[in-house]
Amino acid sequence: MLFWKKRGRRICRRRIDLTAALICGLVVLLAGGMVRGICGGPWGTRGALQLGERLPSVALMTLFWSAWYFILGALFGAVMFDERFCGVVDLRTVAKYRGAAALLCMIVLSFLWYPLFFLAARFALSALLSALLTFLAVVAAVNYVKVSRVAGVILLLYAAILLIATICGIRLLFVT
Repeated sequence: MLFWKKRGRRICRRRIDLTAALICGLVVLLAGGMVRGICGGPWGTRGALQLGERLPSVALMTLFWSAWYFILGALFGAVMFDERFCGVVDLRTVAKYRGAAALLCMIVLSFLWYPLFFLAARFALSALLSALLTFLAVVAAVNYVKVSRVAGVILLLYAAILLIATICGIRLLFVT
């Protein structure tokens, strides 16, 4: 439910943090599902590289990444539509928009990683893209910590997961 409050000459949204977070989370989750649906499953690349014993099952990884896509979208929505910064321009507002830009770039580029790795089998490019995603996650986390500590910590956790994925991607270059 949207509530509007007039502050001077500015009209601001208020109390939509949860609604915006859920909507943004679902939009990012559906976009990730569309990418997966268009590209198909990862079974061919997993079989060609004989990665079956090194990676968790496809169902488990799908569940894991779906949860992360939803969380990233929800973080974007919750921070972007935070009522505390409505109509106020200060350093936290700048950090909010800088972090949101980094997070949005990271989400869009993460949709490119799946077809690059599993469909095109371009492992060097996917390792570079993973490193870029890790950098963007750290940039978003550093900026979001100024706005919301919870969002910043969650993004730092995601950056750590991306760093592990980047290291695994680089190691994969030397195995094949």
